[in-house]
Amino acid sequence: MTTVKETFKKNLKASNKSIQTSRANRIADVAKMEYDVLVNNKKREIFNIENDLESMADISTSNVTTSANAISGTSFDAKAFVTKRAELKDSLILCQEELQTLLDDSDFYA
Repeated sequence: MTTVKETFKKNLKASNKSIQTSRANRIADVAKMEYDVLVNNKKREIFNIENDLESMADISTSNVTTSANAISGTSFDAKAFVTKRAELKDSLILCQEELQTLLDDSDFYA
């Protein structure tokens, strides 16, 4: 039975190349995990923007939390509505481009 001490001793005797390979693999795995988190966060951001845009399409008075009515109280403010929608569309385009840039780099982390 191998004891902890013997295992540690074996690790100390391992070749420098083996240690470097092991460390490189761990670093690469952590980098891949961080890359995946970044991609998933960007996808989540896109979904949230799309949900906000979809919610803006409902301008009924019953939808006071997400509708155009919520932009400036109970009366519809066309300028605020158009401005908010344009901002969301710009954000969506930017996020989609950022996601594509991330995805184009996926082979680097494979």
